[in-house]
Amino acid sequence: MPSHTPLLQVLLGPALLHAGIAPETLSFVFGSEGSLLSDLCGRLVCWCAFYALIHIFYHIFAPGVRAFCERWYPDAPTSAVPQKLVSHAAFPLYVTVPLLTDFFQVKGWSQACGGIDDCGGPARALLGCAAYFLLLEFIIFVDHYYLLHKWSVGKRLGQHAFHHVY
Repeated sequence: MPSHTPLLQVLLGPALLHAGIAPETLSFVFGSEGSLLSDLCGRLVCWCAFYALIHIFYHIFAPGVRAFCERWYPDAPTSAVPQKLVSHAAFPLYVTVPLLTDFFQVKGWSQACGGIDDCGGPARALLGCAAYFLLLEFIIFVDHYYLLHKWSVGKRLGQHAFHHVY
């Protein structure tokens, strides 16, 4: 049994157990059984679930934010631009992040803490989280700025200007 239970099994497992699905079946489907076929099935289920959720989020939350901005900031340049759905092309890649995170934790390859106390308490956990996000945002900025805006190969192959509609 893996040291980490997959996120979808944690979230959906109790309801599915209550519906009469056997625990062994849940372990297999969510990728915690330990076999290669279970790993593949679990990753596919995880990817499909997050892919569906990102579409739901994009089509419900994003229009709400857009409506709010158009109401309160009608003269903003971004309010004049028609809504583009260029993000859809990146959705399959976006959902690989939670998929890989869950897979690394299930396999025991992650050094992530299981809880706040495992990370050294609340203060150390918050500082570690803040440092992680600051470093991650810096890396994303450098990657985005140089690869997609400065270097010609990134401009040509990434076609990033299509994403920046204004």
